[in-house]
Amino acid sequence: MNRAFRLQGLLNLRQLQEDQAAGRLAEANADLTQRERQLQRSKERLASCAIEDGTDGQSLATHVAMRVSAQLAIEVNEQRRIEAARVVYARQADWSGARRKTATLEKLEDRHIQAVVADELNKEQAVLDEIATQRGAASLRAAGSEGQGGKA
Repeated sequence: MNRAFRLQGLLNLRQLQEDQAAGRLAEANADLTQRERQLQRSKERLASCAIEDGTDGQSLATHVAMRVSAQLAIEVNEQRRIEAARVVYARQADWSGARRKTATLEKLEDRHIQAVVADELNKEQAVLDEIATQRGAASLRAAGSEGQGGKA
């Protein structure tokens, strides 16, 4: 039996593709985390825009502009977070597909290794059986010649 796994090159390629897909997934997850933090900061800025009693018209107008700006930032950051989540979902699907292809080849490799080991064990057993047969035949010949030597 051929000891080398014939699909080793393809397995190496699939493992590389899986590693690349995992890297892209990690990047997408990091981007999603960053987008979620930006959204949280925008919400915190909006919450900090409190109107104080006794503010004049100019301060009120400034405050309203700040709230509108903060609300707009929340909307923008929410859209960015949604898009980042979509990218994560797509990258997860890519990685899962790459993992599935790799796993199939890894199972084939495991079966090949088991077959090689079984073949080696069978060959070794055949050699041991041959040695035992030769020793048995030699001991029968020796016993037969001793038996004939005593009758003469």
